Amino acid sequence: MRTRNRSAILLTLWLFGCAAAWGSPTLRAPTETEEFLAPDMPLPVMDWEAYRAQAERRRHNATFVAISNERDAFAGDAWFAILPLGGPLVGAALEPTNRVCRIDRNANGDLLDDDALPLRRQGDEWLVDLRYERRVERDAAVLDVPTPMRIHWRVGDAELRVAQGTLRTGTLRIGDDSMLFGLRGYGGEYDRIGNEVLFDLDGNGQLDLLSPTARERFREDAAHVNLFGESYAFTVDPLGRELTLRPLEQKQPDRQHYEVGARAPAVQFVDIDGNTRRLADYRGKIVLLEFWGTWCKPCVEEAPAMVEIYRTHHERGFEILGFHSSGSVEIVREFIARLGMTWPQTMRRDEEHVFKLFRVQNFPTNVLIDRDGTVLDGAVHIEDLAQTLDELLGP
Repeated sequence: MRTRNRSAILLTLWLFGCAAAWGSPTLRAPTETEEFLAPDMPLPVMDWEAYRAQAERRRHNATFVAISNERDAFAGDAWFAILPLGGPLVGAALEPTNRVCRIDRNANGDLLDDDALPLRRQGDEWLVDLRYERRVERDAAVLDVPTPMRIHWRVGDAELRVAQGTLRTGTLRIGDDSMLFGLRGYGGEYDRIGNEVLFDLDGNGQLDLLSPTARERFREDAAHVNLFGESYAFTVDPLGRELTLRPLEQKQPDRQHYEVGARAPAVQFVDIDGNTRRLADYRGKIVLLEFWGTWCKPCVEEAPAMVEIYRTHHERGFEILGFHSSGSVEIVREFIARLGMTWPQTMRRDEEHVFKLFRVQNFPTNVLIDRDGTVLDGAVHIEDLAQTLDELLGP
């Protein structure tokens, strides 16, 4: 009996030692049901004749499913729209009198064999909430994604607006400490590039969703986060159901971040000609960090204006550093040569850290930096750039 007790004690001590060596256990924090964020997709709303004309133009589109019902199947005041539901483009009928929205969720053309969804009032808008399933391929596996969507519409408007961005919040509990956190997703997925994890680092009980440069916002692929004096790697459940934190053995430095009005973080990169560039080398000049791509229609459309602004302001102390988001170097070289974009360029595949550092999600993104390295604007528009430079550089 003594031998058994002694063995049990030794086993307990060994396990305790292993636990100490392995550090704190992995932490899993569940989230609550999602909340919709602001709508970000405008879609046209039309009468029956305009819808039929649209359907005729799209009849050779394999993803388009036309409404098969006749007009008199719907209320007299019905309006119609075409909605993207994952793969297919399907019809929808909004009926204010009946306070319902009919959507072809099974993509068979018949709006009447799907349950009507309630139209509900919120201020001066009608809202419709729905959820549909998408099948997403991920590394040779298939994930069924329940995809939430909210439709915003004002009667008489020529457009409705769709929200598919969502936020799921929860509470992290680490020892005696706790903190609000949030997972920001889109289309029911929360671990894709561009999704974010938010931590209430200032302890005010709120998450900063408005400022794109807020230090509380972390891209889902960020390396680590420092919480309560410790460093953690984190992963996000694909459907946003939980956040997992894994303690790191050594404390990591706080993440570099930037915000308007503060000093820009240190940036170093190698351009497409093999030259090492440092943001600090441009002190004394107004610098624009241009995050763009030849695939991006707005980027291509504003390129001639950017060339003209560079031509008229470069000699007065203005510089551009270009960061191309994807594609081949050959395509970039041909494009910039054709348009006369003579400023330095680099490729995202070589300098991903710069895109992460400035939390670039949309293209184009233009970050304007003052002579002393202060961030003046994290999203300056091309329409305002020339006037802003004239004010900064003087005559």
